[in-house]
Amino acid sequence: YQRRVHGMFVLMHASVGQASNKMLLELRRTNYVTPTNYLELVTMYVKLLEGKRAELGDQCDKLQSGLSKLEDTKNAVQSMTTNLEVQRKALTQAEVDCDALLNIITQEKRVADEKRAQVEADKVKIAREKEIANAIAQEAQTDLEKAMPELEAAQQALLTLKKADIDEMKAYKAPPEQVQTVMGAVCTVLKKPPTWD
Repeated sequence: YQRRVHGMFVLMHASVGQASNKMLLELRRTNYVTPTNYLELVTMYVKLLEGKRAELGDQCDKLQSGLSKLEDTKNAVQSMTTNLEVQRKALTQAEVDCDALLNIITQEKRVADEKRAQVEADKVKIAREKEIANAIAQEAQTDLEKAMPELEAAQQALLTLKKADIDEMKAYKAPPEQVQTVMGAVCTVLKKPPTWD
C-alpha cells in the first residue's frame, strides 16, 4: 500500500499544479507549486500519523491498566469472600455448639448442684470461643471493607474510557484504501515494509 500512498501524494501534488495552471489561464494569477510543498505534505502526514499512533497507544495502555486492576481486585474480593464464608460457617457452628452446650449445662445443673463449678468453667470457655469467633468475623469484614475501595477505583478507571475510543481502535482493523495509500507513502519515506500490522 506504500505505492498507493505515494501515488496519492503525487496525484494531489500534480492536481494542485494543474489547478494552478488553470487559475493562471482563467484569473491571470500565479500560484507556485514546488517540491517543498510536496515535502511539507509528507511531513504533515507523518506527524499526524505519529500523533494518532501515540494517542492509540496511550488509550490501549489505560485500558490494559484498568482491566488489570479490575481483575486483581476481583480476585482479591473473591478470595476474601470465600474466607468470610468459611469463617461465617465456623461462627455459626460455634454458636450452635455454644447453644447445645448451654442446654446440656442447664440440664446437668438441675440434676446435680455439685457440678456447679464445672458448669461455670464451661460458660467462661464458651464466652471466650464466642469472642474469638466474633473477632474472626469482624476481621474478615474489615478486610472486605478495605478491598472495596480498590474494586471501586478499578471500576472508575474503566469509566474513563469512551465508546468512541474503542470504536476508533476497532476502525483501523480494515482501513480504507486512501488510508492504506497514505500509509504506504509514509512507509516508503521511512523505509519500512508496507504492512498494516
